[in-house]
Amino acid sequence: MKNILVSLHSFNLNGILKTNLSFIKYVRKNFPEVRVVVAAPDVNQGIGLYTRLGIEVCHFESCEQLIETLKKVEFEPDIILRESFFSKDVRLLVDRYRAAYLIRVHDEIPLFESSKDWFIQPKSAKEYFKEIVGASIVFASENTRRYYKDLLGEQRFTVIHPAINEDELQAYQPDDRAGEDFRILQLGTVYKRKGCLETLEAFWLFLQEFPGLRARLTFVGARRANDMENAYVDNLEKKIQALNLTHCVEVLPSVPNPYSTLDGFDLLTLHSESECFPLVVQEALCLGRPVVSSDVGGISEIIDSPTTGGLFSAGDVEGQAALFAQIYKKQLIEDGAEAIQEVYRESYSSDVLNRRLFDYVRNVADARAAECAVI
Repeated sequence: MKNILVSLHSFNLNGILKTNLSFIKYVRKNFPEVRVVVAAPDVNQGIGLYTRLGIEVCHFESCEQLIETLKKVEFEPDIILRESFFSKDVRLLVDRYRAAYLIRVHDEIPLFESSKDWFIQPKSAKEYFKEIVGASIVFASENTRRYYKDLLGEQRFTVIHPAINEDELQAYQPDDRAGEDFRILQLGTVYKRKGCLETLEAFWLFLQEFPGLRARLTFVGARRANDMENAYVDNLEKKIQALNLTHCVEVLPSVPNPYSTLDGFDLLTLHSESECFPLVVQEALCLGRPVVSSDVGGISEIIDSPTTGGLFSAGDVEGQAALFAQIYKKQLIEDGAEAIQEVYRESYSSDVLNRRLFDYVRNVADARAAECAVI
């Protein structure tokens, strides 16, 4: 395997883009003989991140245009990595180069034909899966794999957790939170599916157990991108006032890279109704921070012991509050950061996960090359 084409269609600075960047940096560092080119539409907001690092980026609007561009830069891919079931079909490229075809699946909601939750062109599940016949599939979590298993049939697939961009994470300095005893962060878009109102109630219950505690809860991710999000943020702020918590609860807007915010807290919490495998969980563990989360998606695949935090059922604010209390009491006795980071280094570090993905990518590419040699 000499050439990898990453077909990138992340229009936002999101987790998909960050984990792809982590993989490309790993390949460039450890396998310099392998050339990686990123194919991305002009509207992609992440292109600047790639070009600043000297990663080759080809802009395109159609597969035909991309083929011409790749010809100019003398690049013929051995394997094409597509980032999602829902990005543009690259079958024309696969046929043109007789390349292997691999799709990384990060989508957290199962694709049912009756689903009305997707902000994408409506198609049935069968129509989507017509486009990926013959592809190998990498799922971000066992949970997501279970959703799609029946639709995939006999196609080749595996589960490899996505890796975070450790270099970027560790380059930030923590926020100054002097004078506070316990700092809780909920990081993610502030809207209903993320359960911010439930986390607020759990925090209020937690404070009842520790009167006088100088604790703080911070929500980061108030985008206010539409009327629905505006209404939810407004309701959250009204609830904060009603509970007399304005002195210790804050709602902050989204930020491109919230690493410094994450490093400035004692605990990360999530109260999502659904997730796939949120990278922020790995980012917290990398920094030695415990995680208290609703048991949804693939989160239980990484938060699987008291060392790394605790899980509760979505909607269970009492359970979330109890875990806040449990971790606060534990931190009064011992600093568990090193133990958390050891778990991360052994099982979830960028080197571990990217090596696993690279080995799989190489095996898929080699198998395709062997098939083509026989033909």
